[in-house]
Amino acid sequence: DVAALAAALADGRDRARYTSTQEDAWTLVAAAALAREAAGGQITIDGEALTGSAYRRYDQEDLNQGDIVVANTSNQPTEVKLSVAAIPEAPPPAASAGFTIARAWYLPDGTPFDPAVDPVTQNDRFVVVLSLAAEALGSGQYIVADPLPAGFEIENPDLAAGAGVGDFAWLTVDTPAHAEARTDAYVAAFRFVSETRSFSTAYMVRATSPGSFVLPGATVEDMYRPERRANTDAGRLDIAAAAAPAAPAQPGGPADKISR
Repeated sequence: DVAALAAALADGRDRARYTSTQEDAWTLVAAAALAREAAGGQITIDGEALTGSAYRRYDQEDLNQGDIVVANTSNQPTEVKLSVAAIPEAPPPAASAGFTIARAWYLPDGTPFDPAVDPVTQNDRFVVVLSLAAEALGSGQYIVADPLPAGFEIENPDLAAGAGVGDFAWLTVDTPAHAEARTDAYVAAFRFVSETRSFSTAYMVRATSPGSFVLPGATVEDMYRPERRANTDAGRLDIAAAAAPAAPAQPGGPADKISR
């Protein structure tokens, strides 16, 4: 009974707060197969007659112009699925479920730094250290993500074993199985085959744009048991513009006369 199985799958996903990438991929395959069999449906969206599976995406500006009216014009029941994507009005608070995570900032020489309190100036560089712990092994495959404030860019994603520019002898972190310096986040993957309670990773960032920015929370989760996760608090930080360089002396000016 495909209809009953599809309804049970949809109900199960509605109850699940988190799903893994494998569950998402196979659900997408199932949905595509069901869509090919759904050629007999008849609906209208704002008066436009449609058959089979219909998909529509609306931005907030579209909804501000008035209601979207969906009507079933067949003699059989049909189903509508509504998904909403938005930015939370308030950032999620720090949470821990199977993991703990802490984020610390340092100057390149190892001096602790608090971006929410200490002044940040354009072109300043910082080392961000993420310290993590797992209560149990789980799948042993963990993903760590630290979204960047909009005014920063990653300069070096590999600071394990003192790699990179400068002297990082003060820094001791673990080597991830994979690390990425994305334009909007630092991402690292770890894989363990035995109980490993604590591990850490680090990367270097540079302040690039002056302004006031949101500092998103860092996250860690078990890739195949996504209910096991943790995240830090979010915050804000300010980046001051770098001082303008002094203008060079013009020929014939006071400095030039003195040199002569």
